[in-house]
Amino acid sequence: MSYPLVLILAGGQGTRLWPLTAKNIPKAFLCFDGTGISLLQRTISRVKHLTSPEKIFIISNRLHEQELKDQADEMPYENLILEPEAKGTLACIALSA
Repeated sequence: MSYPLVLILAGGQGTRLWPLTAKNIPKAFLCFDGTGISLLQRTISRVKHLTSPEKIFIISNRLHEQELKDQADEMPYENLILEPEAKGTLACIALSA
């Protein structure tokens, strides 16, 4: 059986969610329900049932590298794609290709 590749976009600034978000905290890294589990961590948990960790890739801005490593600590580092600067969804998908 072939397992799918999964690309998780984790760089949105969440400007419409201000003041919950700030310039340095994308919405994917936030927890909204008081459990301490971020949107990114919940997404990783859901897609792990579809494929293996080696086939899950996460893209975020290089400015958030440490937060990404902390929140996706079970993911292989080489599967964390860091865009040099925010250029929008199309650019980050192209970078991951």
